[in-house]
Amino acid sequence: MVLLGVLIASFYIEILDLFWQGMHSPNMFLHRYAFIFSLIILIMACETLTRLDELEVWKICFVIGLLGIGFSATLAYGNYNYLKNFNSILTGLFVLAYLILLISRRCRWLSYKLFLPIVFIFMMAEAGVNGFLQVSGLQNEWNFASRTYYNQQAGLLQPLADKINKLTGDGLFRADNTNPDTANDGMKYGYNSISQFSSVRNSNSSALMKLLGFHTDDTFLNLRYPGNTLLMDSIFGVKYNINQNQPVKYDFNTISSKDNSSALTENQNALGLGFMVPGGYHDVTLSNDSDRYLSNQTKFVNALAKVKLNYFTQIYTSSEHTENKISGTTDYVTLANKTGQTGDVAVTYEITAPAQSQFYISIPNISYISNDQKNTTLTLSKVQPNGEVTPISGYSVSTDDTGTYFNLGYYEKATLLKLTLSFPGNSQVSFNPTSFWALNTQNYNAALAKIKTSTVNGVEDKNGATFTIDAKTSGDLFLTIPYDKGWSAKVDGKNAKIKKAQSGFMTISIPQGKHKVQLNFVPQGFVIGSICFISGIVLFIGYDFFIAF
Repeated sequence: MVLLGVLIASFYIEILDLFWQGMHSPNMFLHRYAFIFSLIILIMACETLTRLDELEVWKICFVIGLLGIGFSATLAYGNYNYLKNFNSILTGLFVLAYLILLISRRCRWLSYKLFLPIVFIFMMAEAGVNGFLQVSGLQNEWNFASRTYYNQQAGLLQPLADKINKLTGDGLFRADNTNPDTANDGMKYGYNSISQFSSVRNSNSSALMKLLGFHTDDTFLNLRYPGNTLLMDSIFGVKYNINQNQPVKYDFNTISSKDNSSALTENQNALGLGFMVPGGYHDVTLSNDSDRYLSNQTKFVNALAKVKLNYFTQIYTSSEHTENKISGTTDYVTLANKTGQTGDVAVTYEITAPAQSQFYISIPNISYISNDQKNTTLTLSKVQPNGEVTPISGYSVSTDDTGTYFNLGYYEKATLLKLTLSFPGNSQVSFNPTSFWALNTQNYNAALAKIKTSTVNGVEDKNGATFTIDAKTSGDLFLTIPYDKGWSAKVDGKNAKIKKAQSGFMTISIPQGKHKVQLNFVPQGFVIGSICFISGIVLFIGYDFFIAF
């Protein structure tokens, strides 16, 4: 009863809840101890069945009465607003049925042989109804994809993922979907990606990625790839994009397509997951402000390449037009329908993309009036000298789980563009002021060329990786792999120290010349845990043997 009391209290008292999560923080309170609670209930039920004849009628009624008080209190206080009258009535009927069965058996009105199959039938019925209602409730709350949609997406994306793996082989590169199906497309379809949602994500690396413009939440468990820049693609080894309907990015060559709606593109400038920093890497100070992410990227890349270049230039619109009402301040803008006006709100810009630039629009902190429609549609066209408008692309972004820099394509020559932002299903939206940014591809190429001065090739190797290096000068091997105490390294067969870089990644000192670096990963605590596990089995067998004799 004490154990049950502690478990039940843990559902309501946060400090106990934290204890059952292994003191893990950030903590999502997933009630992992609920399985222990269920197991104890099952053990008690089995004990009751084996000692059924010892029970007295008043004890049965007393326990049923306590349960009734508990259920009634739950309904009275309204802690679980998803419990409807139907659920309460159904629960009451099952409790009444078990009460009648228990009393009937205790008073010998039912034989044991008849009692067991009847109880079994009721238990199966209860489990079936409960399971059905659980799944239906989850469907209503989370709106899971239909089987048809699941198969459609799998049929579209799995062949492209297979192609990525075939092209990559055992090389160390990443790939990502510009319009992801799920938060874990990489794990679902089997390729290395940046995007990942996991309660055991490396929070230090996610926090760093956030400062570099990738989307993540305050717990750092949900890291997303879409909505960032070409510069980060190459630095983090994103060699392949599954690109659905977006403009093709600079030096991303199309290598495979399917149904003209999804293309596999290859980044010609992608670095591997390890590259040399001549003279060694020194941390730079990155700003926490969301409007400084491009400045952070510039500082970071310049520190890696040992250069002082500017990559991003803000470009201003030549015109801005909307049929809707614009209000707000210089820091936060609201776009809404005018009185008597209906339909979706939208705004159109005309702007000139500079020559030899990868172009972006930033739309920070969008707030939608509709909770069911949180998408922004970007329709991009080229304005010809004669005024004719030629469509380039149109795509939709679910901006809840993306960065703020949306791809508007690469332009070899200065190009006048027309961009319409529309917000389907919304009569009002608010956002920080939009801004347009051009990535200078000449400076981008110059920085990457400096980083590529030393040759580094990496391949997967069991539970780690092997890098072959031809270092033109001494420096650090910079690894865009999350730092963890489970990593160990050897340089030319000798143990080497792994150092943190920017609190989230790793560096290893490398002298000039040709070298082989071997990385090996064994989770911290794995050895001690294995010893405890084996010792527990040995002790249990020994104890059982001792008791038997």
